[in-house]
Amino acid sequence: MTTVVPERPSSGQTVSAPWLVGLALSLAGESSDEDAAVKQLVAEAGESHRALEGAYGRAVALVAEYPDDPQVRATLDLLARALHRMLRNGEARA
Repeated sequence: MTTVVPERPSSGQTVSAPWLVGLALSLAGESSDEDAAVKQLVAEAGESHRALEGAYGRAVALVAEYPDDPQVRATLDLLARALHRMLRNGEARA
């Protein structure tokens, strides 16, 4: 199965929550190393914990819509871990 990674916003643009959800869905579908996936999500979000919070909220809505989908649940887990790592390490700015 080929995983499609969403195109990154052009330079100078803030990474958006929907884009981070797309990236997390893609990473969850790859069954790649979870720690590497979390690090990539944190790096892509930059210092914007709000973008990660928004992505997490969208993933919660996806789980409500598709409660039996393991990839959606894995996406939520990745985003939760990324947000936790960002806040724990003090990498976030308002």
